[in-house]
Amino acid sequence: RRPLGSAFFADRGIACSDLAGAYRSMQTRGWNARSAPIEGGSSLGVGADKVPVGRVLAVQDGRDEALATVESLATGIIVFSRAWYPSWRAAVDGRRQKVLIGYGALCAVEVPPGRHTVMLRYESVPFKMGLLLTMSAFSAAALIALLCAVSGCVSRPS
Repeated sequence: RRPLGSAFFADRGIACSDLAGAYRSMQTRGWNARSAPIEGGSSLGVGADKVPVGRVLAVQDGRDEALATVESLATGIIVFSRAWYPSWRAAVDGRRQKVLIGYGALCAVEVPPGRHTVMLRYESVPFKMGLLLTMSAFSAAALIALLCAVSGCVSRPS
């Protein structure tokens, strides 16, 4: 057996309503790592665990994003070895796709049949807002300091 890697194709998706359901499905007799419990997802893939639905052809990993090329015979799920958080965004061939919770903790994306490029990117809105506010405050302070220096609003000792 090969290790699963930074991204792998789950042969089957098992619909779970919550984290407890995901853990229960992983504890059932006959469960294998290629059957992904997906919170809020639907049951996908072929019924037999031995039949591969798809495969990951290539993965490019970055600090805040991952790009995978996948090939699939049927609708399936690619699972990234990234901890799920609401700031993760996904796209399949440039079309926005919901990031599902796989295995109770990982980012998972539903993929239609065929060859596709799947992008997973971390986009933190609070971080971007904080950066924008910090840069705005710094720019305003610099502008005020420049105007005061040019207009002489700061009194100089005589």
